[in-house]
Amino acid sequence: MSSRVIRKLKRETELDPLNAILKQEKDGKGDHSEEEEENEEISMNSKKGNIFALLGDDDNEENSENEEESEENEIQKLKKQKKKKKKKPKSKASKHEAEAHEEDDIQKALKELNMSSRDAADAGAGASLSTPKKPILQVEHKHLNPDNEMKRIFGSKVVQSWQRQQQQHKRVRRSNCWLVQPKGSWAPFRRNGLSMKQLESKNRSSYFAFEHSKEYQQVQFRFLDNVESYHPEALLDILQESPYHMDTLLQASDMFRTSDDTQTAVDLLERAIFACENSFHSLFNLSSGTCRLDYRRPENRSFYIALFKYLIFLGLRGCPRTSLEFAKLLLSLDPDGDPLGIFLLIDFFSLRSREYEYFIEFFNCFEPIRNLSLLPNYQFSLPLAKFQLAQTKNDQQGIVQAEEGLRRALISFPSMLMQLLDKCGVNPGKDVEDHWLFSKFATASEPAAVQQLVSLYVGRCYSEWKEPEVVAWLEQVVQNLVKSLEKKDPIVSDMKSKRFQRFKGTPLNVYRHLYLSEIKEVKLDLPPELTGSGIFAFDPLPPKDSILSYQRPPPQQPRRLQGQGAVGMFLRSIWPNFNITEELMNQEANNNGNQEGQEAGAAGGEPWRHGVANLLDAMRELLNTIHFADPQNGNPQQQEEEENEDEWADEDQ
Repeated sequence: MSSRVIRKLKRETELDPLNAILKQEKDGKGDHSEEEEENEEISMNSKKGNIFALLGDDDNEENSENEEESEENEIQKLKKQKKKKKKKPKSKASKHEAEAHEEDDIQKALKELNMSSRDAADAGAGASLSTPKKPILQVEHKHLNPDNEMKRIFGSKVVQSWQRQQQQHKRVRRSNCWLVQPKGSWAPFRRNGLSMKQLESKNRSSYFAFEHSKEYQQVQFRFLDNVESYHPEALLDILQESPYHMDTLLQASDMFRTSDDTQTAVDLLERAIFACENSFHSLFNLSSGTCRLDYRRPENRSFYIALFKYLIFLGLRGCPRTSLEFAKLLLSLDPDGDPLGIFLLIDFFSLRSREYEYFIEFFNCFEPIRNLSLLPNYQFSLPLAKFQLAQTKNDQQGIVQAEEGLRRALISFPSMLMQLLDKCGVNPGKDVEDHWLFSKFATASEPAAVQQLVSLYVGRCYSEWKEPEVVAWLEQVVQNLVKSLEKKDPIVSDMKSKRFQRFKGTPLNVYRHLYLSEIKEVKLDLPPELTGSGIFAFDPLPPKDSILSYQRPPPQQPRRLQGQGAVGMFLRSIWPNFNITEELMNQEANNNGNQEGQEAGAAGGEPWRHGVANLLDAMRELLNTIHFADPQNGNPQQQEEEENEDEWADEDQ
């Protein structure tokens, strides 16, 4: 046997271990050096050649030598190819390093931009609220449904059981609305001339406006004529013809509220909100926090007023988290102007819903721009939020910071303490009551605007200060302040001078907020120039620079209910701008001393009270039974689509 054949047989015995090694390499389980990989690949390739060479002629030695030379040439080629292959991972590694380097550069640039934006926010010069932080004013859909909050408080089974009892004989329509869900007693919604258009987009915000069609404008003119002529019974005709007319729903809701029918009043508010939501523009996104509505446009104000009154009701119902979400929505519509003073109540709903971290973040975001620390509600609510948060986390340093903030708040607004303690039913003690900073004599000379804001905060937020832990903490801070504070301390005189400089008058949006809030502790003393033309529930205290998209024709001669004794007097008393002194003077002037007419009117007062009650009952019945007749001549396909949209299903939310 030739040496060539012996070499082939020897290599054949090494074939199995080489195949095993190569299999491990393919599976990623082998860990070999570069030289071992080269030798294994060379041996395998040479073995492949030897297998087919065994089929040749063994006696031909010259062929064997040629084959050996060819094998050596192939080995050299394989080595060169292997070296080229090994360069590729290096190129990949270098590529990864380059990409990583680029990513580092990008991250570095982003960090620099972030730092520069923070510096700009801290500076606060020339800043605007047109582009607020997204997490601050972004609205979450799940928090707009009060049923979700009730389920978190009482459990889903309890709420669902209550819903089944309430809706046992009622049906509701399926709807994709965010703000309110339609009820079975409502009339099917049809386009009534209320729509929305997009005005412009600038500074990452989109500006929209509601608009009225010609038919809707005619209904609006009729409504204004009836309101100004004190004809509440005329609202029945308007609701029957246009059951989703915004201002009529708002005015009727206020009438039912004054008659202590809260359920019907809220139902009318929900109808108004439902009508607005069905008129939204396709690009109007509630959750973005960047869609704006100008309050100076009368068409937009109805949506503002309906949302504000609705969130107040939700707070009374025990859904502060839902009220907070609606407050965020209202503020996002006009954060620069804040026409309804949402900054004055967002702290209350944050505390009430235990959203302490959100409130602190909210304050830190808007403080450089709006100077929220100048308002008494933030001076006191912020330390309270920090104290509650530190209590939950057992953070002693946070409690110390809260005490410092409360101490500063007491010095800035000393008139707050005695009113707050009195509302909470806490005895301040003789040393505190007679202290030169907190005495009644010292706080009696506060500006009228400060007294209004302090009374508003006490009437709204006193419940958050009645907790035993909070009362004990407040008493401790007050005692330490009384012992350490000296009368000649410059910070006291400095804060007093700043109060008189900053609160010289009350802005119109604050007056509007006080009027809509209806806090009994607040004495709403409106200046004569604001009450001269009357105050109506659908548009209280309109701005002086209103933007009118269409002109109202000259109103008809008002048909006042003069000369009708107690009848007209009582019907006019339903309206919020009723002035008993003025009405009595007009009554006396018109009667011209007719004593008999006055006595007859006084005698008929009580029966006419029942007449007005019958009027409200008739309106309730109308609201529950109003419906549209099906069109006789119409597109069958369109009618079928509308029927599918209005299909009824059991309520399961």
